[in-house]
This record gives sequence, structure tokens and C-alpha cells, in this order.
Amino acid sequence: MTITEVKELNARNGNYWFSPGTMRFFNSRICKRVEVKGNKAYFVSSERYIGCDRLCTLRACNLDMGNILTIGEYMAYPTRALAMKELDKIKEQS
Repeated sequence: MTITEVKELNARNGNYWFSPGTMRFFNSRICKRVEVKGNKAYFVSSERYIGCDRLCTLRACNLDMGNILTIGEYMAYPTRALAMKELDKIKEQS
């Protein structure tokens, strides 16, 4: 599964998580890598608030409903590399 497919699933189910307005509001960026486990597609996003560093969050898309879930704490990872290590752990558990 690709991040484009995750975005399309989210939109098809009436969700706006990836909409331009939402992405702008949170100053979000999405990593392209996706790991599927069970009925969830996991990926990493990063957000940055004015005056703060960019931080990363582990996310999951529920493949049944298309909604996006935060896995763990919001903005928990100070670097993309650390967030990707968490994604590696999910892949290893598959």
C-alpha cells in the first residue's frame, strides 16, 4: 500500500485528515513509507508549530474506516529517524 492509497481511502470515507487546509494548519508533512499490519496502514507524519522544532508522530490508518489514528504520543519523536525505527518495529512484528 502507498501513502497515496491511504490518502484516497481517507477521503473516500469522508475524512479530511490529508486535506490541504488541515495539512497547512498543522504544518504537516507525510513520509511516503507505509507498513501494513492487520487492518492498519502505519506511517509517519511530522508537524511544526511556530517557534517550535518539527517533531514526528507515528500514525495508523484504519483500513476499514479510513480514519487516522495517533499511535503513542502526538509529536513524540524528535527526529524522523527515531520515528522510522518505530515503523521498523511494526514491520518486524508482521
